[in-house]
Amino acid sequence: MVIRHDIDPEAYLADEKNYSSVFQILPSEGAATLIHPQWAVTAAHCIWLLIMEDFKNHPFKVTIAGLENTITDVRYPKQCSALDDVARLYTEARELEQDVTAEDFITKVFSKISSLAGPYDIALVKLEHPVLHTPPIPFYTQKDEVGQKAMMVGWGAFSTGDKGIMDMGDDKYDDGLFRYTENYISKIRNGMLAFDFDKPNTPNVLPLEGINGPGDSGGPLLLSTSAGLKIAGVSSYSSCLTEELDKQVERKERAMQLYDTIEHYTRIADHVDWLRSVIASGY
Repeated sequence: MVIRHDIDPEAYLADEKNYSSVFQILPSEGAATLIHPQWAVTAAHCIWLLIMEDFKNHPFKVTIAGLENTITDVRYPKQCSALDDVARLYTEARELEQDVTAEDFITKVFSKISSLAGPYDIALVKLEHPVLHTPPIPFYTQKDEVGQKAMMVGWGAFSTGDKGIMDMGDDKYDDGLFRYTENYISKIRNGMLAFDFDKPNTPNVLPLEGINGPGDSGGPLLLSTSAGLKIAGVSSYSSCLTEELDKQVERKERAMQLYDTIEHYTRIADHVDWLRSVIASGY
């Protein structure tokens, strides 16, 4: 998580027990949220490594509220057809360069796969055993999110908005601590829930204002309701105010996650029918 530079960083630390339905899929790669005893929702781009590592033949373990479980299946919308090519492209890459790893593939072969950033960046992971020791988080199905205060949690890269993150692979940003941030949902942008990382002393800034860092992808956007917390989105991507600034970030001429960054979450309310149909057919 990337936070305000003028607030004590300890104020952002959170207790994992209070968000026990949220868990890491891969360390420093992404998170998922339990929405059913045997299913969790994440971002589609977070399951690349699962597919490439052939999780069906090599059991992939996760820890949810202190207990180990195994991912047995992944599902994603048909609009994420790029994922269908991941395994094939990875095999081709290994044939060309025998020592290529899954992480290398993301860097070296990423350009062959169309970007998943967009309104269909959502996926479900199925668990081998039903999770009965912590409750799932219900969907937020209303489409009145704009103007509401949202809450985000995760273990991703840490920095402050005045410095940002210069290299998403730099270990100095990865302390592994679990953090909480908040922000106002300001708009629906390209079909996704979006909000700005406001500077301190600006009108809409919140006491614990912040946005995601690398490794927070797939984590939940939570809204407080009379029935408790509900999940309204999953973390997808961030962008700058202009395309030129985005290009500077890509060229590493400018840090990412600085103030004024725009954060984007795939909107759960737009995918409720798909989510429910997969869960209903997946027993």
